[in-house]
Amino acid sequence: MIARSAKVGKPLVLAGLVMFLSGLATLPAEADPAMWVVKDPDSTIYLLGTIHVMKPDADWRTPKLEEALKASAEYWMEADISEDAAIAQTYILNFGFDHEHPLAEKLKAADYAKLIAVAKSFDLPADKFADMRPWFADMALTQAQVKSLGYDPEQGVDITLEREAKAAGKPVKTFETATEQLGFISGLPEKAAAEMLVQDINNLDKGNKQVDAMMAAWQAGDVKALQKVGFDDVRTDAPGYYEIMIVKRNKAWVKTIESMLQGSGTAFIAVGCGHLIGPDSVPAQLKAAGYRVERY
Repeated sequence: MIARSAKVGKPLVLAGLVMFLSGLATLPAEADPAMWVVKDPDSTIYLLGTIHVMKPDADWRTPKLEEALKASAEYWMEADISEDAAIAQTYILNFGFDHEHPLAEKLKAADYAKLIAVAKSFDLPADKFADMRPWFADMALTQAQVKSLGYDPEQGVDITLEREAKAAGKPVKTFETATEQLGFISGLPEKAAAEMLVQDINNLDKGNKQVDAMMAAWQAGDVKALQKVGFDDVRTDAPGYYEIMIVKRNKAWVKTIESMLQGSGTAFIAVGCGHLIGPDSVPAQLKAAGYRVERY
C-alpha cells in the first residue's frame, strides 16, 4: 500500500501496496513467513513473501531465512523509490489529484460517506479528500491505519533486507524502476482504483480483526489463510486492480526470473506476499512454465 498531500517520501514504495497494508498486527512469538525455492542444475533462487511495513521490535526472522540470505550472491526487490524521493513527490503532485472531477462523483454516496467517516477516525482532514484521485485516497487511508497501529515503512521486511544487502556489499537489483512502479499505481484506470478504494474502506471500517488475522497468517506462513483473509476479495471485488497490480506485474517478473535461471548462482528475492500466493502468483507461473518450485 500517506496521510498528507504536500510531502511524500519512502512509504510510496508499496507495490501492490494498498492491499498489503490493510493487514497488520502484532507478531506472535515464533514467526515462519512463507518462502519458496526455485532450482535448476546450476541456479537457486529463494522467494520470500514480505510485508512492506513492520513494528520496530517485531521478530520475523528465521534460521532458514538467514541461511538463504547468506547463500545468496544478490538481492532482488520490487523497486527502490527511496533512491529519489522527489520522484514520489512528482507523481503525487501531477497524478494524485483531479480538481475537475471530485472524488464524490467517482464513488457511490454511501461509499464516499464511509470514506469520510474513516478519514475522520484517523484524524485526517476530510476536505483534503475532495479532489484526490481514488488511488491516492486509498494510499492516504491505508498509510494512516499503518501509522495508527505503530507500523513503520522504514522497518519493512524488504527495505530492512535491502539495507543489509548493501552493507554486506551484495548487489541490489529491482524488477521495476521507481518510475515504473509509481506509474502502475498512478496510472490505474479510475474504475479499477475506485474498486480497490471501496474494498479498503470496507476493510478499514471493520476494525482491526482482519488486521490481526492477516498478520497472523503471514507470520505463520499459512498461505491458504493469508489468501483468504487478505487477497481473495481483491481478485473478486477489484478485478481491474488485481489484473494490473498483480497479474501483469507477476508475468513480467517471471520473465526476469527465467532469464536469471538461464545463468547460474544463487539469488534472494523479497516481494510483497500477495505476489507469491494464489493461482496467478509467481511460484504458480514458474511451475506452469516447467520449473521446479518448492516451499522452502
